[in-house]
Amino acid sequence: MTPIEKADKVVKILELVDGNVRHAFKLRSYFCRAAYNDDVKKRFDQSKAASGYNQIVDSLYFELIMTLVRLFDNLQEEKSAHNTASIPELMSLLSETEVVAQLQLRSEQRKTPTGDLEMDLKSSDLDFLKKLKADAIQVACKETSQIFSLLQNYEKLKGSHLLSRLRTVRNELFAHTAIERNRNNPTRYGDAEELLEKTAQFVASLNSSVKSLHDDYQGEINTWQEHAKYFWENIVGENTEKPSG
Repeated sequence: MTPIEKADKVVKILELVDGNVRHAFKLRSYFCRAAYNDDVKKRFDQSKAASGYNQIVDSLYFELIMTLVRLFDNLQEEKSAHNTASIPELMSLLSETEVVAQLQLRSEQRKTPTGDLEMDLKSSDLDFLKKLKADAIQVACKETSQIFSLLQNYEKLKGSHLLSRLRTVRNELFAHTAIERNRNNPTRYGDAEELLEKTAQFVASLNSSVKSLHDDYQGEINTWQEHAKYFWENIVGENTEKPSG
């Protein structure tokens, strides 16, 4: 692939990774509202509906683990790796200087006036146009520097004990059924939520440096917390207003 094609692939992978992060926040909201709030837990406690409640809560958490761990899939087989939207594949592409240079050029172009606006500024305020172009180059260079920092930070993220624990659970219970399981893997509720926070911060920085998209996911978090509250309060029979949006 050419550097342009690889830059296109970076953007595509990042869009899919971002979508998985947003889905993970949705799962987290429905899981946490049911698992950690007494109004829901007590409604099912010591009732014939308890097994159904436990099954739903566990299923939400299992899908949360699956969603998070597949973000870090690092497939060795070449064909599968090239068709996998994951953070390792993304970082592999971003380690190529020609790809980063292409992304920097695109960033400059996004921030620089074009078309009629450029023509108007050339005739009416050439100094301002020059300043806008200089500012665009400066910001694009800053984004490129952030990419290089993220390449270093990624080593810490992929080596996280949280990821190691959750990957073991995924491999032994969900992707396959292991006969002999790792008894030294102390995975517990809270691990996936913590890894999601770290991963979301990392992906938000990738969005900022690759696509000039500045979003900390707080709007996504608020939306799904509201929807999860509405859903579970309806399940337990409490009166509540419909969520907005």
